Amino acid sequence: METLGRRTRETVDLCVWRGSHTVLVSQYASDQELRVVSPISTAFPTHCAAHGKALLSEQTDDVISALLPQLNDVRTLNTLRDPQLLLKAIQQVREQGYAVDREEHARGVCGISVALNTGSGERYALAIAVPSLRFDEQFPQLLAALLQANWKSSRCWSVSNTKPPRRRLNIVVASLFIQLEPSCARGCWCWLQ
Repeated sequence: METLGRRTRETVDLCVWRGSHTVLVSQYASDQELRVVSPISTAFPTHCAAHGKALLSEQTDDVISALLPQLNDVRTLNTLRDPQLLLKAIQQVREQGYAVDREEHARGVCGISVALNTGSGERYALAIAVPSLRFDEQFPQLLAALLQANWKSSRCWSVSNTKPPRRRLNIVVASLFIQLEPSCARGCWCWLQ
């Protein structure tokens, strides 16, 4: 998390799945004056935060259908209110391999996230939280850095006999990884430290 935070100079969040909410369990705060920071243990509505949508995309359609009645918290004008639009957004996350929040849970706050395949019983998402002022101009770099961090973590977890992430995403991440940075000299866990 620290390596990702230092590389992007933005706040990095680690959240855990709790059904209708995701809970912030760890954070590396940005060093910039204008930054997004939330207290540890903050619960975010799953449907209107990037980490929540990334984790929703990992659930079966039956689980999502059962949760839909609970996913009605409206935080901003950009919060998805229509269940069909939310289902469409979740499908898009499944196809592209990452989720985006453009001021859906808080005005002025955007985020990008991926679900982590840790092989444990818990489901986690790694997210970058960014003031909306910088989000669009930095989006390609933020996405590349996040996908690279996810790729590095999946290498470690796949050594532990867990299934690797989606093949399509691995190919995209591998090409970004090769272009951005040579293999980590300290091993794949360095980005989490």
